[in-house]
Amino acid sequence: MIVLKSSDNKSFKIEEAVALQSQTIAHMVGDDCDCPKIRLENVTGKTLSKVIEYCNKHAYGDSFSKEDLKQWDAQFMNNIMDHSTIFDLLVAANYLNIKGLLHLTCQTIAQEKKNLEKVIWNYKWILLRPDSTEFMVRDLPFYQRTAKLLERRIEPVRELLASVEASVEACVGIKETCSL
Repeated sequence: MIVLKSSDNKSFKIEEAVALQSQTIAHMVGDDCDCPKIRLENVTGKTLSKVIEYCNKHAYGDSFSKEDLKQWDAQFMNNIMDHSTIFDLLVAANYLNIKGLLHLTCQTIAQEKKNLEKVIWNYKWILLRPDSTEFMVRDLPFYQRTAKLLERRIEPVRELLASVEASVEACVGIKETCSL
């Protein structure tokens, strides 16, 4: 068993197979190192519990079909309702070097941005269609309110993507500096 301690001092006992889903932890533990406690300064307890939930499922992924894991991943991300948690998971997956979780969080962020922009485009298209003047006049207030609401919802996603891009660029810069 390995104990992971979060930045807010929450401890999690996990099996070694689960911990080794993280390349960072695998390097900390090493083949012959007996490190029962690992402190993760960059990951909160809330985020670490989600990371462990993901790693628990994927550590024993051999007993599930690829389709089952894919469905579980989709459900896992659908259960996360706020953008800050998704971003925290992305940062933790990057820090802990868990490629599957990193890919999943990036994919979720990109898909959400794409979906919101598509909905906004569709509403704007309906409002601007020349053949829908009667429809447009009757329902214009509804669509104006909806378009404003959607614009407000997409702004945090845009900010999140900008933060992700900055984090990725910073990580690339660190890797380039370390390899010099």
